[in-house]
Amino acid sequence: MSRQPSHDSHAFESELRRLCDVAYLRPSAQDNPMLELVEGRLPIAEARRFWVGRWNRVLVLNQHILPALLRTCPDLESRANLWRSISVEYGEGKYERSHPVLYTRFLKALGLADPYYPSALPEDAETRRLVLAVETASWLDLLGAFLARETVGPKVFGTIARAVRASYGLTDADVEWFTVHAVGDLDDANDIFDLARRFGVSAEARDRIREAMLAWFDGNSEYCCALGPIPIRYARLEADGQGESDVI
Repeated sequence: MSRQPSHDSHAFESELRRLCDVAYLRPSAQDNPMLELVEGRLPIAEARRFWVGRWNRVLVLNQHILPALLRTCPDLESRANLWRSISVEYGEGKYERSHPVLYTRFLKALGLADPYYPSALPEDAETRRLVLAVETASWLDLLGAFLARETVGPKVFGTIARAVRASYGLTDADVEWFTVHAVGDLDDANDIFDLARRFGVSAEARDRIREAMLAWFDGNSEYCCALGPIPIRYARLEADGQGESDVI
């Protein structure tokens, strides 16, 4: 079902973009391992602990969040648009290009062996909580959180990739998980902003999307804070004549 965007929906998209900017301008906690990394003072043992600790999140995204987004998306047209962003997470049909595979390549380069990142999710209380939250979330809740997630790469992953290479002598291939998100998620984020605009058709819907997005930022404050310059700009709103382009 095609939706014609209203003035309110364009204003909502602009608001979401500004809120994203604010999230990446927040001061970082001094004990944030990503700030320590960017400043060149994160021991490799701490880097291993941080990123292997996020492995379950990678699996939850791949095995639960992305399928839930497609399953709950209300119409075929929107689902097709969403698939453009989701397909790259699965390597666009090439297993060796799937993002969990790229992530394990990075973990191996850090010196972590296979047993540290099994392909099956563990049966612990925290993982069950994460999965249950996904499986019971509404389409608008999932959309807002996914929107926040898609802004991380363009905002900070280029900075992190450079810092990882400098600190631990990793190669471009070793840090590809970061660089593919830094580049590819720019278009993906624009697509999800578009979906948020199209489905933010009521005050209640806008509240659900906004709250889910902000909650995701708060739960991932290691990445969603001021870690370095953010030079990338969006121009879609400007091109549409709906307002100035926003930094992301």
